[in-house]
This record gives sequence, structure tokens and C-alpha cells, in this order.
Amino acid sequence: MKLENNIIGIIGNPIQHSISPLIHNFWMKKYNIKGCYYPFLVKEENLKNLIIGIRSLNIRGLNVTVPFKEKVIPFLDELDDGAKNLGAINTIVNENGSLKGYNTDKKGFIAPLKNRNNYWDKNKPVLLIGAGGAALSIISALENEGVKEIRVMNRTEKNIDKLVKKYKLIKKTKWLDLKNLSDVGLIINSTSLGMKGFENIDINLKKANNNALVYDIIYNPKTTKLLKEAKKNKLKNINGLEMLIEQAKESFYKWFSIYPDNFKSLSNLISKKLK
Repeated sequence: MKLENNIIGIIGNPIQHSISPLIHNFWMKKYNIKGCYYPFLVKEENLKNLIIGIRSLNIRGLNVTVPFKEKVIPFLDELDDGAKNLGAINTIVNENGSLKGYNTDKKGFIAPLKNRNNYWDKNKPVLLIGAGGAALSIISALENEGVKEIRVMNRTEKNIDKLVKKYKLIKKTKWLDLKNLSDVGLIINSTSLGMKGFENIDINLKKANNNALVYDIIYNPKTTKLLKEAKKNKLKNINGLEMLIEQAKESFYKWFSIYPDNFKSLSNLISKKLK
């Protein structure tokens, strides 16, 4: 008799802020899946050994968060076409010892925007803060939506240069240069800045377009300094919780072939956790 090993989890550094274990363990219980989802704090020098461990222990799969969305790729056996095009993954599936990488961030990011009719103007430029693994998914999603220009600012400017070579719609912007903010329709933070335990982004949104939408992919805390600034200036805003749940649904489906529901009791659990 074949025994299923339904051990799943998330790797990253830091990892203590993650509520992914709460979400996936809730769904596993709801769908009577025997197993558990664990958070794994991993150092970069141990990535290769981690992959060996996944195979050795027959771990069903993992989510991948910062800073490993690109760095883990060389240790995998295969990428699906979407992850291959992006050059970043957030989900690993173990099929009989063969590890395949996927990216569910792209769908996760765009879903909250699509759920809000006429909530943002696609004809206006986008300001994207950050040029890491999460930014790759966001850029690709916005390109698919027909956005014509994305202004990217990042503390390490050479990371933007890679994006400029790959995407024609990318415009390099100096770090925290807000001179050209008045025509921007969507402002996105794709970095870990503002996350619990990290420094904040010090951005003044007084010059922002009155109809601009501010989207911070961070969910812990629920209201970052950037979102507080957005609310102060009466700008529409979204935190990262919806994105987290949407991308988690996609990962859960890849592991268990079940697309989970938005249970009200899950929302209540998350609200208590993030107070």
C-alpha cells in the first residue's frame, strides 16, 4: 500500500511573520487531508541540502518566499512554462522525487485588482517599488493586462537593468524619486520594506493622483506605513492579504487537486492573528 506523505511547508528568511501555515493547515483540516504545513527558516548556504531533504523525506511540496524565489531554481528538476518565463517560483511540487517549480504569485497579485471593477486606470503609468522575485510576477501580470509603462525604483539599481532588458514597458526610476507621481494610476510595493521586523518605506504621497490606487503586497502588519500614508491622502488602497490567499489557493490545488473555498471562519482566524 502506498503511503501519502502530506507534509508541506514554506521556506524563507525571515519566516516567523508568515501566516501561510495558518491558512494551509486550516484548509487541510477542512478537507480531511492528514498532514501538516510547517514554516522552515532556511539559510542560503543550506538551500541545496534542503532540496536533498525534500526528496529524502518525500515532502509533498513547499511554498517559497523571500529571498529564495529565484535562488532555489538551480536545484529543481523542472519549471512549468509560466515560472520559466518569469525566472522566479513560489511553489514546489514533489512528484516521486522529481521537483517542479511553479509561480502562483502572478494570479494571486492580479486577482484583487480584477475583483474591483474600474478600481484602477490601466492607461496610466504604474510605479513599482522593488525589482526582486515578487516584482517579476507583478510586471508580467500587468503586462498581460495591457499596462503600457511601469516605472521601477529599487535600492540596487542594477536589478532594474535586468528588467529593462526583458520588458519594453519598464522605465528606470531613481530610489524614492517622486517627481513624476501625479500621472501614476497604481503604486505598488513589492519589497519586504514595511513588513513586521523590517524598516518602513518613507514615501510622501501628497503629489499622488487623487484617483491613484496604492497596493502593498505585505499583509503583516495589515496596515503598513505606506498604506497609512495612502489613507491619510484619501487614496484607494489594498494590502497583501488577498494576494496571499489567492496565490495560496493555487498552490494548494497543485499539491492536492482541491481548489479551496474562502471560508468565513478562516477570515476570522486571520483577523485575530494580524491584530
